[in-house]
Amino acid sequence: MTSRKASAGGGLLVISTVIAALLGCSGGDAGPALAITRKDGTVVETDGTLRAWCGVPPFQGDAGRSLHILEGERAFTNSDDVPSYWVFRAELERLDQATRFAVPQIPVDTPSWVFFVYDAERDNEAAAYTEDSLGSIEVKRWGCEKGDAVTLTVNARVASEIGGDAVQARGTVTAEIGDEPGGLLSLTSPTAAPRIAQSEPRLGQRALA
Repeated sequence: MTSRKASAGGGLLVISTVIAALLGCSGGDAGPALAITRKDGTVVETDGTLRAWCGVPPFQGDAGRSLHILEGERAFTNSDDVPSYWVFRAELERLDQATRFAVPQIPVDTPSWVFFVYDAERDNEAAAYTEDSLGSIEVKRWGCEKGDAVTLTVNARVASEIGGDAVQARGTVTAEIGDEPGGLLSLTSPTAAPRIAQSEPRLGQRALA
């Protein structure tokens, strides 16, 4: 059963617990929190930092206040050397109505939620709105006050936006919303913003730094 503690308040997260369902790793073991694999079976490796927060996403049109879950510490730090990462975003208004998301995302022009994967090793970009994507995403628990637990389950084939191979995302991750770690993440960087903005279906065009 989905549970929500509160939607008021905000701030960036601090990670508490990570469940990497397909990797068999725990605690501080090296490896991504969410298992994302390529067609050839290899793993999309992030730099291992999972975080979550609530806020209005920058550079994304009229998107409202949203819950964000991001794995990849340096996703916004240097657009010339961005490691692999994935991001899920859903507007709080949408989460108040339903917490399960069918993949592919329909209608594709909705700004209410996003699931996006950037595979740095293969220079591939995959998003849940693409026609050949298939599966489901569920926010099983969420809130926006400090200390609220956020649990996300993903079981989806996520097709490429740019003609690359699809990736398979499967597993459950849990994070805890907390105080913003100063300087750790810059959501307003003008050079990094296109990486997240490109995952919005209405912005469709790939942005390169």
